[in-house]
Amino acid sequence: MTHDALTHGEQAHEHGMPPQLAEGQSWATDAPLRAAMMRIHTAVATNMPGYRQGTLQPADAQTLASAIETDIAYMVANCKLEPEPDAALHGLIARMMAAATVLKAEPMSETGLPQVVSALSEYGATFDHPDWKPIP
Repeated sequence: MTHDALTHGEQAHEHGMPPQLAEGQSWATDAPLRAAMMRIHTAVATNMPGYRQGTLQPADAQTLASAIETDIAYMVANCKLEPEPDAALHGLIARMMAAATVLKAEPMSETGLPQVVSALSEYGATFDHPDWKPIP
């Protein structure tokens, strides 16, 4: 996804409905997108037990938020999607970035880590990513 593609996605997201898939279909992915999303998935899954038990430490939340931001930057720099899946991905990226910001300030906030899990769940349901599993 190039910077121009991200800008296009922002315009699609701000000025109209996000692109819709036909039932049973999913958006195409590429290797950089799949790699970055798997890294985010793994980092989130590793931290969920602490979140659920109320023991997620601020330092761990900071590390997780930074990892999410790093992988999103990698996606933006390396992912090359067609305009519609790019626009759909941009919505998920925006949600994850907002959640990462909250995660840094309030590790136990419901608008932090649970929102990343929600975005990852939507990604798994709408993008073609072989062997994708929901966060346990």
